[in-house]
Amino acid sequence: MKQNKNILRAAILLLLGIAAPEARAQQLITDNGDGTYTITMPAGNVTVTADVKKLLAHKDIMTKVETQEWTGNVLTFDANNVKVWDGTTQLTETTDYTVAAPTGTLQDTGDYPVTITGAGKYAGEVVAMFTIKGAPITIKNEANEDVQSVDNAYTITTDQRGGATLTLVTPEPTTPETPPTIVTVDIPTPVVVDHVDLDRIFEAGKACTLYLPFSIGVDKLAGGTFNTFVGVNTAVTPWEVQYSEVKTGTIEANTPYIFIPDGSNGGKIVVNNGKDKISVCTANQHTTENGQWDFIGTYERIKWTHNTSDPEYTAAREAEIGSIYGFAAEEKSGATVGQFVKVGNNVFINPMRAYLKYSEAPAPARGLNGVAATTELPSSMKVVIVAETTGISDATRLNDNVKLINDNEAGAWYSLDGRKLQGKPTTKGMYIHNGRKEVMK
Repeated sequence: MKQNKNILRAAILLLLGIAAPEARAQQLITDNGDGTYTITMPAGNVTVTADVKKLLAHKDIMTKVETQEWTGNVLTFDANNVKVWDGTTQLTETTDYTVAAPTGTLQDTGDYPVTITGAGKYAGEVVAMFTIKGAPITIKNEANEDVQSVDNAYTITTDQRGGATLTLVTPEPTTPETPPTIVTVDIPTPVVVDHVDLDRIFEAGKACTLYLPFSIGVDKLAGGTFNTFVGVNTAVTPWEVQYSEVKTGTIEANTPYIFIPDGSNGGKIVVNNGKDKISVCTANQHTTENGQWDFIGTYERIKWTHNTSDPEYTAAREAEIGSIYGFAAEEKSGATVGQFVKVGNNVFINPMRAYLKYSEAPAPARGLNGVAATTELPSSMKVVIVAETTGISDATRLNDNVKLINDNEAGAWYSLDGRKLQGKPTTKGMYIHNGRKEVMK
């Protein structure tokens, strides 16, 4: 108890130290002997002088490090290429911050950490990335047409790996006031390349939607798991959107998935295609359907709004409001991470992502995966991932709104609401078997 009282006394002295010299602060404290203290504040005005510095990690601080193109030679880092802003005010190196150059040899393409430390009125440090990007090249598509980089959509480059690399730009969400410059990823004629990169960082355990314009074996992708749409279970409360993990086979081009990152590879998806070529094309887009529910991917930015003056307004999108659900990958505007949330006015989705749509069916069509009218649709729905797992830890690595149905026994059968069955069902209907949908007739 004495130790705890000493700690409390020290804390009070620390607080009083800003109001009076230490010796005087000691006199201001009376130990009441019952674990409490009485503090008598000094008479008159108290002047407090503080040296307040702003942390570089503050939300107002922005950093940018200019990229350089790969040349095959060792590059020299120039600290003048580091820019720091406090709001709209550009800061000055040495006066406001210092820069520590990346360590190691700067030659191959990739990201190299740069440490920026506060000086003067700024304190703390942040890490930004110096990026060496591939050198732009021109290649031919299958129609023998020249294909070059398209700003803010994709780039075609070469680097130390040799051959051609197509890098897909997948912008992070922005506010409606600052829409991204990219509006469409459009590769209508197949382009065959040696490598594919995705310019997007994924946070471990933070599920998101993903829509890719190339097919590849799931065993050749590293960075997380892909999950395909099964259906919507309306027989439980809250309703559940169900997915199954793709464990074998192919991740299909132009097909929407729920992607769950595992945090490896610096948060990036790595495509390990070896010497195999990859064909990239945004044509022949697929929608995953079940009953009245469609899981739809997009290569363009889509906005749902009632504002007819908005440049992105279309009557068709306005008519969809109330029947569209967007996946909440982050907490904002009342949305809970890991849920599908019904979109309202002025909601948008960026390219290479996916959304859920409900289509009304004429009465009396009302099944497991449908309801009578959009007015009956809930404001949000939880997500269920059907996956083989051997531990409860997998169920908690996302969040409370994304759960896993454990399948510890090979060949187990499940109903669409996640109930494990005693064996192979004999009743007609759709079921989950080995992580895939199967219909019993």
